[in-house]
Amino acid sequence: MPVVGVEPTISTFLSYVIGKASKLINAYEHRPGLDLSGALTTKPHRQWIYVIFKGLNHLSNMRDFVIWANKPLQPGFSLNDLPGAGRADLLARCVNAGLWLSHGVRDDAAVHISVESNGERLVISFFGGKIRRVSPDERNIGSWLKMALECLAENKERVQEGVTVKKKDFLTFIKSFAGRDIIILKEDGTDIRSTTLKNPVFILGDHLDLPEDIMAEIKKLKVKEVSVGSVSLLASHAITVANNEMDRLDGPEGT
Repeated sequence: MPVVGVEPTISTFLSYVIGKASKLINAYEHRPGLDLSGALTTKPHRQWIYVIFKGLNHLSNMRDFVIWANKPLQPGFSLNDLPGAGRADLLARCVNAGLWLSHGVRDDAAVHISVESNGERLVISFFGGKIRRVSPDERNIGSWLKMALECLAENKERVQEGVTVKKKDFLTFIKSFAGRDIIILKEDGTDIRSTTLKNPVFILGDHLDLPEDIMAEIKKLKVKEVSVGSVSLLASHAITVANNEMDRLDGPEGT
């Protein structure tokens, strides 16, 4: 799922509409007269109105998770030792928690890993609405993290469909989300259930907090400090809870 400042927003809308339209066409071909929305007639123009409406709604309810990785991730790390490779195991679990459902992938979510490699800050992004050939297990996601570093060494930003890597410092990346609700997840923040969130960008650390100097700079921006509970959770678990809370607000996924 592209986001403002990362990939063109209009591309997100068109991708969603085209994807939904393809499903509608397939349904018409195999089951003429099927009421796809539960409330629509079989008139094509009404189906298109529904698709466009849902596309606009999808565009206004995107959620992004930005994870600050405290340990560097070096090219060529071993997939047999993800914990020893800059806690790549933890980063993979965050990607899993941000994007995967029981039988699918969230097309309204993206996970961005801000990590240092070879002395430079990078952002490795996974867009739920576009990823292909990525499995939810740690080793597979770890392999794409590794491949992202290899692509960057070859000056390639596109790792594969839905996975990108860019040289970009953390604060510049966060500022690219201007106009959206930027959320810092903190145990002592405002309860997420009493906060209005629209198109949120969640910021959190890995197994450690964000560095104090980075946190101080982030707080200069227009951000909200939000809590998903008073108990300190694993980063991946905090993402799962945040997703669940957003699901409760947005209604069933994909409807």
